Amino acid sequence: MDMETPEGKVSLLDAIPVRCDHILTEWEGDYAVISYPRFKYEWMRRLLLPKSMSPDIHVRLEEHGSADRWAAHGAGDCFTACRSLPI
Repeated sequence: MDMETPEGKVSLLDAIPVRCDHILTEWEGDYAVISYPRFKYEWMRRLLLPKSMSPDIHVRLEEHGSADRWAAHGAGDCFTACRSLPI
């Protein structure tokens, strides 16, 4: 990057997007739907979650969030993902 980061600070643009096995991205047309578990542990899901409730939280991203998710999919860092987004 062109900007200098002060000592002891981390630029978020240098961060690497983390890919976790428990966070899933599904596509409904042009929109991304991110789903992740409500609880970290299975025993918490069994004890605390009503049977009528989904064990996962689903977040449907709008067009800008979906474009960002698509750009970050193959990017090595956030700076590269941001540069590939249309303005």
